[in-house]
Amino acid sequence: AGLNTTPFEVDYFAKFGFVFASMVMTLLGISFSTSSSPRAGGLLYNLQKCLLLTLVYWAFYNSGLTLGRYGSLPPVVAAWGPNALMSFLAGILIWRQKK
Repeated sequence: AGLNTTPFEVDYFAKFGFVFASMVMTLLGISFSTSSSPRAGGLLYNLQKCLLLTLVYWAFYNSGLTLGRYGSLPPVVAAWGPNALMSFLAGILIWRQKK
């Protein structure tokens, strides 16, 4: 019918992608909760880093959805890209933990 369905596709994939945001934030939190050392600033320093990464995730997520709705990114990448990026970052942070 000539209707542009890209914004609807982005919203469809975003509904499934947003469910996994809590898992991604949990993985990020695990890496900071196990690395508490008094010399490095302790609990509040790690809390600040977690809050900063949460804001970065939120900015990536909203930017991705906006770019996807206007056709600059494919719908799947727009919705799942921030999850994949932050999961990769969480994996690196967990892997770098001292054993």
